Amino acid sequence: MSKNPENKEILGTPETGDWVECDDGILRFIKKDFVPYEKSLQIAEGLLKKYNSAIVAHIKEIQEKYANELSKHKDWRVGLKIGGVEGVDGIRFAKRDAIRPVLKQFSEEDLQRFSGHGISRGLHENILAAFINILENSFIKGDVGHINVHAKGDYGSRTHSDTNADFFIISHADKRLGLFPKNETDKKLLYNKGAWAADAGAFVVNYDFYPIIDELRKMYPYANIVKANELSDFIEKELQQANSKKDNKKE
Repeated sequence: MSKNPENKEILGTPETGDWVECDDGILRFIKKDFVPYEKSLQIAEGLLKKYNSAIVAHIKEIQEKYANELSKHKDWRVGLKIGGVEGVDGIRFAKRDAIRPVLKQFSEEDLQRFSGHGISRGLHENILAAFINILENSFIKGDVGHINVHAKGDYGSRTHSDTNADFFIISHADKRLGLFPKNETDKKLLYNKGAWAADAGAFVVNYDFYPIIDELRKMYPYANIVKANELSDFIEKELQQANSKKDNKKE
């Protein structure tokens, strides 16, 4: 997300759109014309082809480290079926999920101050394409929910976001991920072409895609793209800033 003077923000990389005042008091430029998913898929396929060897080596490293555990637990409670990267056996298991262990370091009370959206369905190229499309457009298709990693077996629902995901978009502390217009009495999310405008605090990359994160950061310098193991720093900083604002209001 880029910014310009006078408390205005431009979502994504817009060409045409409208300035909309949101209910947080910030004037944002909301795109009308989106980068199509098909273009994002082409970018994703190019990245996976370029970094295939690095991704395979990265994944196999941890698969070999936990080979005994993997051989004993090939069921949905430990891993999800995936594919799309040549040279990977298609089993994604718990040791390759770096997001939830980080989130579990925080209390349920702290996590309730954030909302999120996870991307986990499909092959690697489809998942990466969906993530790139959000980076391009700052609009999301799908559910948004609170973060809850302390409830057993809760990997995502209409009220809780999918944290067991290859990519995870998280809000700022005490702010909603979805944007609402200021003057709408029914307070519906800002929608366009079946997607809703998002104000992301961070774009989180899970273990499998670590090898491409530097290139993603170069491609989208306005976005706060972080590795899963860097997520705790973001959350701690957000909580500190939000708490400081609350304390200042009390004075």
